[in-house]
Amino acid sequence: MRQPLLFLFAYLSVTLLVEVAAWGSDGKDSLASRLRRFDTNRDGKLSAKEMPVRIRSEAFPKYDANNDGLLGQEELTNFLRGRARQEPRESRADKTMKVVRNLRYAPASSHPGTLGALDLYLPSKKRDFPLLFFVHGGAFVKGDKASLAANAARFVEQGYGVIAVNYRLSPTVRFPAHVEDVAAAYAWVQSNIHKYGGDPGAVFIAGGSAGGYLVALLSLDARFLKKHQLETKTIRGTIAISGLMNTGPVPPERLKMIWGQDPKTVRDASPQQHVRKDAPPILFMYADADKEGRKQQNQRTAELLKQAGHPDVTVKELANRTHDSLRSHLANQNDPGLKLMLNFMDRLLRP
Repeated sequence: MRQPLLFLFAYLSVTLLVEVAAWGSDGKDSLASRLRRFDTNRDGKLSAKEMPVRIRSEAFPKYDANNDGLLGQEELTNFLRGRARQEPRESRADKTMKVVRNLRYAPASSHPGTLGALDLYLPSKKRDFPLLFFVHGGAFVKGDKASLAANAARFVEQGYGVIAVNYRLSPTVRFPAHVEDVAAAYAWVQSNIHKYGGDPGAVFIAGGSAGGYLVALLSLDARFLKKHQLETKTIRGTIAISGLMNTGPVPPERLKMIWGQDPKTVRDASPQQHVRKDAPPILFMYADADKEGRKQQNQRTAELLKQAGHPDVTVKELANRTHDSLRSHLANQNDPGLKLMLNFMDRLLRP
């Protein structure tokens, strides 16, 4: 893995013209040799601590698409290309986008830092615009709403306001805390988004990986929104991206940390257990390089929904994508996943 990555960086040092700008001012060393110097543990990736201090904040978290604290081959490539353009991916929407950060949907006493907060990315010159409520991934133990900034800007360009949500993480909390937080954030949106120009009657929800699980569960298990006197029919449509749909196969230690050990609770935590014909329209998306078990879970959940009489279920596999790159590519203008999401939402907004 490391050797191909070094060749990639040597190539990028010429084609992207970013060697001096990205790694230093003397220009004497090749980009590949600089990678050797910074990649101290020789794993072919760069952590924040391994990167030069002055570009660390630029590289993280924007280009850490899978929120693992490392820049892998694809993420590093995107970072270098971003520097070559000298234009952050958000900047294309800057003139027409208003950003409001860290609005609290839960008190700091129970949700320290920004764990109980959300960010708004809004079309600045529109009113009554539709909304995409987006939940980040990170295996329930990491991740942050800031990682959704580039994706949000892309949807704002298409006329959608975007809500990027944080929630409490394991092992500090266990199920159902994560989904309860997402439900509370959604309830905040329903009560407050009109103040910012959004249409509370046109809210779609989406999430990737752990976020895909959370939006699927929120849509299928009505009890979480019911606590806020809301019904799932207020959700215009749901987009679950490579989400876990069945907790049963989860390894025991991970299961214990996130969902606990009670068999009934674990079973009840699976979105697959709550299929019903009156759930919101739902789009299941996953990558061709996702694990077979993840693909099968999404396919099976869609089948069960159809068998229950649900009238609007779609399942799509995205070619040439990994579990992580599927989400990061949504920021690209011609990305098939982006177009799939937009077509799904636009269709449901038609009279």
